[in-house]
Amino acid sequence: RGLIDTLGLVHLHSFNETYFYVGSILSRIQDIKKEGVTPAGFDQLVAKWEEEVENDPELRNKRTGEETEKLRKARKDIEKNKELAKLYRAYQKYLSDKGRYDYEDMIVMVLERLASDPEFLLEVQERFMHFLVDEYQDTNGAQNRIVHLLASHFENPNLFAVGDDDQSIYRFQGANLANMLLMRETFSNVSSVVLKNNYRSTQTILDAAGSVISHNQERITNPEYGFDVDKRFTSVKPGGAKVTTYGFSNGAIEDFFLVEKIREFTGPADPPPLPRGVRGDSSATDYRPSPIASSPELTAHRSPLTAYSDIAIIYRNNRDALQVMNVLDKAKIPYVLQGGFDVLSDPFIANCIDILQTIASPFDAER
Repeated sequence: RGLIDTLGLVHLHSFNETYFYVGSILSRIQDIKKEGVTPAGFDQLVAKWEEEVENDPELRNKRTGEETEKLRKARKDIEKNKELAKLYRAYQKYLSDKGRYDYEDMIVMVLERLASDPEFLLEVQERFMHFLVDEYQDTNGAQNRIVHLLASHFENPNLFAVGDDDQSIYRFQGANLANMLLMRETFSNVSSVVLKNNYRSTQTILDAAGSVISHNQERITNPEYGFDVDKRFTSVKPGGAKVTTYGFSNGAIEDFFLVEKIREFTGPADPPPLPRGVRGDSSATDYRPSPIASSPELTAHRSPLTAYSDIAIIYRNNRDALQVMNVLDKAKIPYVLQGGFDVLSDPFIANCIDILQTIASPFDAER
């Protein structure tokens, strides 16, 4: 915020709120770093973009030569990015003066050293003769450039990359299919090996997932990319229960259905005492199953009953966990939370961090 105050921004400044774009600015700077772009490099990209826009005949009226609305919008975006470039440069200087760095800087610093110091690059290249890159689909631009720099010492490098374009889960961290395509363009004699036997899922699950993902055109199976691979998988587990989908008009109905479905599998009886380490609010208001869920007809189809430990609820975003936990607590359904719950987002933990940072840097103007 101090940098915003001193730079006198015009385009990255809201009329009503001076710091309205702070979150977006930080997010954008992180994206730039993930691609290994330095402040000087970003200046060049913006300048090149401006030149292309001003010389693009499609952005002017072909008959009168007057500016189009598209050109005026592009100019406005360019001015915003010019201010972002100033902020990026000032932000990096601020971090350097304070002896600090961002998470993304750990990769960028390595990339800058390898790219700017030929002797250091050669030393590292001669030290490592074989390269194995796992989860290659989740590499961002900066990480991919490091791989290419290290492997560029050899005419035919021993580079083995394991990845699945359909499992790219870190798009928000800069991962994209282009990195996989670039490997094929950069290195000769690239061979592709597809592991078609699946040991985890039934054939029904594989077929259902394949029918959904097939609509995505950003896959290496797209003939335009030239990989010539077939990603139709075969399970060692034949058969499998059918996949059923449900739609809901709002979240409350979805929550109601979730509890009813669990009751359908486990039965209407009160849950057993909670095992150690398992959450469950015994003081919460009891959840009353609907007459349908408790009906003899439905209960008759519950045999054998399913244990709570055999039921999994999978959600897309970590923030969805709190809602699911609240619903299960009210229904007195025991559960164990597994996976990446962000402990740093807990208000109590956040306050503790603020206190420790204040103790460590009591005169920091940013605190």
